[in-house]
Amino acid sequence: MKKINILLIGAGRIAEQHAYAYRNQNIFYDKMPFEINLQCLVDKNYQVLNKVKKKYNFKSASRSWKEVINKEPIDIVDICTPNNSHYEIIKIASKKKNLFIVKNHFLILLRNLKK
Repeated sequence: MKKINILLIGAGRIAEQHAYAYRNQNIFYDKMPFEINLQCLVDKNYQVLNKVKKKYNFKSASRSWKEVINKEPIDIVDICTPNNSHYEIIKIASKKKNLFIVKNHFLILLRNLKK
């Protein structure tokens, strides 16, 4: 079965909701054609990072998404940080041809990327 490797950037309340959904996707879907692998969690706050990493069993954790994006095997970048940080993350990660999940202000980000 194919594994989908998730890089979750941010470890706050929204990130925990995303991690919970990834971990429990089998409740909602029967016979998924892939396996979700919580590859890496990133957050600047060391205490929150370690708590969420352990709670959802992420494979690794880091305080720098810029370091991780080039080292870890990533298929999806799930951005759960404040909106004003999304543009920089997308701009850099898009060069790696990853998939993105961005929940807010996606059209504004697309316009900025065209600049």
